[in-house]
Amino acid sequence: MTVTKKRLSERKHQAILDAAAEEFMEFGFQGANMDRVASRAEVSKRTVYNHFASKESLFESITRQIWHQAQTATDVPFQADVAIADQLLNIAERELALLESPHYLRLTAVVLAEFARSQELATQARDWVKQEESGARRWMDQAVAAGRLNTDDAETATTQFFSLIKGRAFWPQMIEHAPIPTAAEQARIAQSSVALFLDHYGLKDDR
Repeated sequence: MTVTKKRLSERKHQAILDAAAEEFMEFGFQGANMDRVASRAEVSKRTVYNHFASKESLFESITRQIWHQAQTATDVPFQADVAIADQLLNIAERELALLESPHYLRLTAVVLAEFARSQELATQARDWVKQEESGARRWMDQAVAAGRLNTDDAETATTQFFSLIKGRAFWPQMIEHAPIPTAAEQARIAQSSVALFLDHYGLKDDR
């Protein structure tokens, strides 16, 4: 395949993913239609199936795309010479910046709804998620290894840190259709999440 053809194929691939995301957000997984996906992407239905064997594989690709977006948003290097509180605040702010995206929230809601309907899809997603280490988890591992946090369980610490954030800036939007927090509210969420986390995991002389 020539470079030009490869780039054209990549553009079509992304166009199909973008079209499918809109289709799933509008109609849900069950109501989504591959003919409409092709029309939205301005490609033939055959082209759609050349890139994705089924609606399920297309949905999985979008799910992976969301996961990758979420993980790379907080993929920051651990800095031994920077205060833990400042580093955690940066991670929290990056996470909140992602969670203020209406497109991300709407698409995530579709994915979660389908996981609730299909145990098979949820199990498949859980299996490949386990194989990928998030950027934030790597940061937490390094902070623990450096003796900068009062725990030897980086996995639990990571889960609890993001639970503090998402309890106020993700789940209310998913479940209650609450408005996206304002910039001032996001700042308070980030600061209070870091403070609560360090109250349990922080070292008194390293905050």
